[in-house]
Amino acid sequence: ELNEEAVSLVGVVGEDFPESEFEFWKSRKIDSAGVQRAKGKTFRWSGEYAWDLNTRETRSVALNVFEQFKPALPETYRETDFVLLANIAPSLQSHVLDQMERPRFVVADTMDLWIETTRKDLDALLPRVDLLILNDSEARQITKETSLIKAGRAIQKMGPRYVAIKK
Repeated sequence: ELNEEAVSLVGVVGEDFPESEFEFWKSRKIDSAGVQRAKGKTFRWSGEYAWDLNTRETRSVALNVFEQFKPALPETYRETDFVLLANIAPSLQSHVLDQMERPRFVVADTMDLWIETTRKDLDALLPRVDLLILNDSEARQITKETSLIKAGRAIQKMGPRYVAIKK
């Protein structure tokens, strides 16, 4: 039995994902009831970051079970006060948020791919989040501002009360 301060994890893994990881999470008070196990292999990504850790080049992507993933929250997760919408497609982030009752604080992470390919979905999500996390090049990409101060303020006008621009 996990206490109410436990982290509640949502995701999807394949048949290749080690059962020992679930035991490790449990030992760390991480509730994995929201992690689905699907037929196939777990998502894989590899890439190389440049010297400034701001730009990256994807070397390989294998969506595997993630390609058909549609997050389904257990009932016990729906009243969670604090929600982190990790870096997935904004439509999936919204799908998760739609399942929540009344979260007190919602954080969303995004990346250049979603800004470039799913901007409409991202724009619809932004007014629903309290804090948006992105890096400096993404802040410039989403706002077309070179100044990070101006970019942060422009993002706030898109909806989030707070913006964290990573360097």
